[in-house]
Amino acid sequence: MLVALGLWGCGEAAQTASGEQSIDNWLPLDGEGAWTWRDDGADTAPDERTLLHGRDMGQGRIEIRRGARWADADIVGGLRFSTADGLELRAMDLAGRNLGGRPRLLAPALVEEGAVVSDGSWRCDVTIDEEIDTFYALFDRTLVSTCEGNQLPGGTWVFAEGMGLVAIISGSTTLDLVAPW
Repeated sequence: MLVALGLWGCGEAAQTASGEQSIDNWLPLDGEGAWTWRDDGADTAPDERTLLHGRDMGQGRIEIRRGARWADADIVGGLRFSTADGLELRAMDLAGRNLGGRPRLLAPALVEEGAVVSDGSWRCDVTIDEEIDTFYALFDRTLVSTCEGNQLPGGTWVFAEGMGLVAIISGSTTLDLVAPW
């Protein structure tokens, strides 16, 4: 797997006296974020025509397109998050998988190592600063939410501090960051 060499300076994360950090540190939804992922599961150079480009369209909505460039790529899905009361996945249309029913909480509003969110048969365990290797880079400032339950979006959701969503492993759906633009 190729790993880019470099350092992402995100500054100090906003923390409370108890060491808790705001969820906004992990998924900045400012209407300006952009990501390029691959979903083929390979670690070789990606085929540009199959890349997934995500763009923060505002109000927590991330539009996802497939193709070599955002401008002429086809819309293939999207995600919608809210960070008002924690990290909540409000909508998902990705790789033919749709979030049915009510939104799912992936992490609390103030996160710390070992945090847990649950609702009936739904549970997410949160770890912080787990080292995660993506096609783009090795991240050590991460929030990893590992979710279990009988409904989507079970699996592992990885957010890098100041950058947002860098990886998903959920059933047959895999996203791996190729570039933060």
